[in-house]
Amino acid sequence: MNPFLIMLLFLELNQDLRNPVLAGFLSKPTLRAVPGNVVTTGNQVAFFCEGPSEAKEYHLYKLGSQDYLIPTALLETENKAIFSISLVQWHNSGQYWCSYASTSGTSENSDILELVVTGVYTSRLTLSAIPSPVVTAGEHVTLQCVSKEPYNMSILMKDGEKFSSPEPLQKIYSDQFGALFSVGPVTPNQRWRFTCYGYSLSSPQLWSVSSNQLELLVSGTLHKPTIWAEPGSVITSGSYVTIWCEATLPTLIYLIYKDGNPEPWDQQNQIVYNNKAKLTISSMTELNTGRYHCYSYTITGWTERSDTLELVVTGVYNKPKLLILQDPVVTVGMTVTLSCTSNHSYNWFLLTKNDQKSSIHRTSQDKHTRLFLAKFQVRPMAFSQRWRFRCYGYYTSNPQVWSEGSDLLELLISGKLKKPTLRAEPGSVIASGNNVTILCEGTKGNQPMYFLYKEGSPAPWESQTPKDPGNKAMFSIASMEKHHAGKYRCYSYNSVGWSERSDMLELVVTGVYSSKVTLSAVSSPVVTSGGHVTLQCVSQQAYTSFILVKDNEKFSRLVSSRDTYPKRLEAYFTVGPVTHNERWRFTCYGYYWSSSQLWSAPSNELELLVSGTLHKPTIWAHPGSLITSESPVTIWCEGTLESLMYVIYKEGSPEPSYTQTQTDHNNKAQFSIPSVTRLNAGRYNCYSYNYAGWTERSDTLELVVTGVHHGKPTLSALPSPVVTSGGKVTLKCVSSKGYDWFTLTGADQNFSSPQKAQFIHTGQSLALFPEITVASSKSGPFRCYGYYTNSPHVWSEASDPLEIHVSGLSKKPSLLTHKGPILAPGENLILKCSSEISYDRFALFKKGESGLTLVSVHQSQDGHFHANFTLGSVNSSIGGQYRCLGAHSSSSEWSAPSDPLDILVTGPARYQKAVIGVSVAFFLLLFFLTIFLLLRLRHQNKDRKGVQTETHLQHPTDSVTRDKSHQKSSKPAPAIQEEVLYATVKVTQHADSMELDVLRIHEKDSSKDLYAQVKPCRLRRAEATSSSLMPKELPDSNNTQGKGGKVLVEQADTTDDSNDVTYAQLCILTPRQGQVNLSAFRQKSPS
Repeated sequence: MNPFLIMLLFLELNQDLRNPVLAGFLSKPTLRAVPGNVVTTGNQVAFFCEGPSEAKEYHLYKLGSQDYLIPTALLETENKAIFSISLVQWHNSGQYWCSYASTSGTSENSDILELVVTGVYTSRLTLSAIPSPVVTAGEHVTLQCVSKEPYNMSILMKDGEKFSSPEPLQKIYSDQFGALFSVGPVTPNQRWRFTCYGYSLSSPQLWSVSSNQLELLVSGTLHKPTIWAEPGSVITSGSYVTIWCEATLPTLIYLIYKDGNPEPWDQQNQIVYNNKAKLTISSMTELNTGRYHCYSYTITGWTERSDTLELVVTGVYNKPKLLILQDPVVTVGMTVTLSCTSNHSYNWFLLTKNDQKSSIHRTSQDKHTRLFLAKFQVRPMAFSQRWRFRCYGYYTSNPQVWSEGSDLLELLISGKLKKPTLRAEPGSVIASGNNVTILCEGTKGNQPMYFLYKEGSPAPWESQTPKDPGNKAMFSIASMEKHHAGKYRCYSYNSVGWSERSDMLELVVTGVYSSKVTLSAVSSPVVTSGGHVTLQCVSQQAYTSFILVKDNEKFSRLVSSRDTYPKRLEAYFTVGPVTHNERWRFTCYGYYWSSSQLWSAPSNELELLVSGTLHKPTIWAHPGSLITSESPVTIWCEGTLESLMYVIYKEGSPEPSYTQTQTDHNNKAQFSIPSVTRLNAGRYNCYSYNYAGWTERSDTLELVVTGVHHGKPTLSALPSPVVTSGGKVTLKCVSSKGYDWFTLTGADQNFSSPQKAQFIHTGQSLALFPEITVASSKSGPFRCYGYYTNSPHVWSEASDPLEIHVSGLSKKPSLLTHKGPILAPGENLILKCSSEISYDRFALFKKGESGLTLVSVHQSQDGHFHANFTLGSVNSSIGGQYRCLGAHSSSSEWSAPSDPLDILVTGPARYQKAVIGVSVAFFLLLFFLTIFLLLRLRHQNKDRKGVQTETHLQHPTDSVTRDKSHQKSSKPAPAIQEEVLYATVKVTQHADSMELDVLRIHEKDSSKDLYAQVKPCRLRRAEATSSSLMPKELPDSNNTQGKGGKVLVEQADTTDDSNDVTYAQLCILTPRQGQVNLSAFRQKSPS
């Protein structure tokens, strides 16, 4: 807004105030801000404008703004209007007033309210008391506000209200600016809490963020509170400590103050409990040490300050040693000298008794050992107390920072009472990190006190007085560590005196060394009752000894390890005779002689399976014992209702495979394998155990995993898949894999006796399963598998299922063909099966094949039932013997087979097509030769430069590479030089796919004569190019003469299953020096 307009608005408002006609005689309203007129940016503030009851309309104005604000809420019953700002920003600061209107006119303006916004500048100030925030009632104190930002002014606030006039900030250091405020006289009946702010003269309503809050501690006249620390005033570094402050009167607030601090301890850490408060220090450090006081504030004012609490931190420096210069077992009244020594140059040593300061001595240095030491004399005077001592070292410059405490030294008062007994639960062999309880039990009598000592320690490990009227104490170790291992004894003490010491308890920690050991039975974990078994403990770690443990208790003496293989050590333990009426569970450990109570991680638990006399359980697998690889399977073991535990054992394993404790008493257990692999295949037995002992072992379950070897075999029936009821059939299983054995399964998946594989010349292996009796079609389907001798329970994929169809005694149908049994290739063949019986379906099968062709039945006009089987175009594979069967839909049994129908196919069509191909090729060759001769005559007078041309007519799938030329011999030339051109005509099954390859055209020479030779041949179906079609090297001139001028003859390679190929051979005869007549060669007819 234009400053000029602002000034005009201000003058107009002042004029309104001075004009009684405009302002009227209405009383002016009151304006206030809630929670106050000093608001932090981002917070909320509300203006309350209050007028008389006749006020109808309220307006709020801000200096510099032409607009007025409309109330956000109107409280008519209280004659107030509320103007809210939900999110205060810097531009909301300024001077505000309000007015109201009634039926009589407009009121005067309220007094001006100045709204200050803090937090606009982020540079924080620091407020402190000089010299201390502790002040007595009636005195003055100086507060200093310091900032690193060069604000123009600083202002002091008390409980959110302006307390003093602003003071200019002056430079006190190169990077600090400060202002001083005098406060006083202070009174004990109120709280004195201050903050300060900084601002610039250019914007006096925009302040910085608040300084820290400083509260003055006024030492009043009320009764002082009590201060103490838990667990004590001497605290180990890093440990927690709680400072308590307790007052005698109902207290509103507690403050704890540490000497030398510029302000009280943070009040937010104080938690109030009724008439006392606590301040917790979660981790004690050197900064927390010092002298503490506490104050409390009630509705009547401040109390006196408490007594001083001196808080000491220990463990900052290395601990000294506390020794007794004679036997630690003493009698009452004996003077004992304790020596505290260290190699650190501490100025002082301090002795504590039961964690309380006992005495302080200045150190001296021993001339010989160069150690710093101090000697303390103590004198136990009574049986009724304990005498526990520690010593600490510290320096004069920092008397509240001590060294680590020495080991606890407790003086033992020897007695003559009966020694207590000592044991550990769950045992004396405990895994690292686990808990253990040591029980010390004495004689009944007066309330005893028990002390637990560890050998080598100068002080008791722990002591305990049982709360219950019992005669034993329990010492718990929540997490077993290395330092807990050792030999223990316990003592008891009561009003009569001390007892003798107990027998020794050796506590062992396992899992200290991560290298695990392995425990196995040398032959098998299955043993008969009364037998012996040898267990072997093996490790890669170079342990010096091994020990065997049964049910967490030492079972054997230690056995020294011995090397057997590189980096392998082992020991053997003999166990027996075993009994069937208990469980035999073992683990073994390795350790070193130098630390015999620190053992390795335990081996696997090995439980011996004792074949007892109780009734054996039943074992089976669901969904069956024949399982496809990666499928789930569940092994069930069923015993009696009294069974407590079931164990599954896989034959050949060094330990049981699965163990399950019975909980629901349903007399069976299940062991699930979610995804079987070849490792799960094998022979299984199960055992059960109850209160009477072990049962006999169950029968054997053979678990077979199929689909491990890929490449399923092929199963077929000989002579036919159709047999009469009760008839026999031979099944043949063939595979290209070199399996050693084949086995057969039926619909119930029961295994047949495996047959040893026979290897045939094709590289395949096969087995015959002869004379299998088929009672009904329900005997199938059959499948066969292959496997190897070394893994008899790991099988191949299953063959395709083979159905064996049973023919019955019902009337056989008839089978015929309309064209007769002798057919020429290429004809369409349809077989018709018919019967007078109302069969619902017919099936056709061919001798030597396994499958049936099924079709639906149609009823003809003559009342017969028939079905047509369309076999398609006739070729050599169609020929054979056919039968058909009929069946009703309500029965799985087929009728008697029809009489056989022999289909004969006449001579092969391929031969006829080959003849056609030869004829076509011959005429094509004559055509190309004519063109060739014309070209030669046309160029006979030209230069004799060779021209070579190739034309290839490609086979649809392969190209045959031919020799492009025959090199002329450098020897004396024969009378006739014969050169050959080749062309190949291939006749495939279809006559229209004949192809010709012209492989070479020789140099043009008018003196050369030509002829053609066409030959048929047969190619193997699997060969892309036959070597018989490749042109052979022509013999030299001598060989040609020796053979009487015969042309090159190609041999054809034929097999039963072949393609027909006809090729032509084109020869060029060149006369030498006019010595040879070519007519003889021209008269040859190609063969």
